[in-house]
Amino acid sequence: MQNDTFPDQSGGRPAWLKDLTESEGLLVWTFRHWCAGAVTEDHRHWFLVRKAFSERLGAERGRLALVCFERLFRSLAAHGLRPLRYHRPCCPCLGEDEVWLVSLVAACQRGVAAGFGVAYGHVGEAGLAGFCETAIAFATAFGGALPWHDLGQPPGQSVTFERAARPGPERVH
Repeated sequence: MQNDTFPDQSGGRPAWLKDLTESEGLLVWTFRHWCAGAVTEDHRHWFLVRKAFSERLGAERGRLALVCFERLFRSLAAHGLRPLRYHRPCCPCLGEDEVWLVSLVAACQRGVAAGFGVAYGHVGEAGLAGFCETAIAFATAFGGALPWHDLGQPPGQSVTFERAARPGPERVH
């Protein structure tokens, strides 16, 4: 769906939070709060994620998904080729890294090869295998299969980024 205020410059990928399924929206919301918590050191963001996972996934599965998400986030921070970019939790639009994360989890739910294809180019080769293991563990714990979103590139190829000097998340707006 297109909005005249924010023209679609997405290249065919979802551009709005409202275009996502409930599971995809929860994943993006989680990513945004986790990044915000990391940047501001405000642990209330992480508490909200824990609460949402517990309510939507159940206490046991929610705890497992939370642990796996934290490992995924740490692995991405350690091995990512550039800082993550995220939007405020209340922002209606979607960023490239947010759509990439949804695509990564969806791919990991479909198999190891698909997960490697989406991760390649965003994660350094030295950490790729460990990152993909962590991503698959999160995708499994997160449950319900997410629809695949084509990022406009052939499977196994991705945009590459040079390593930035600062590996922490950066808020877009």
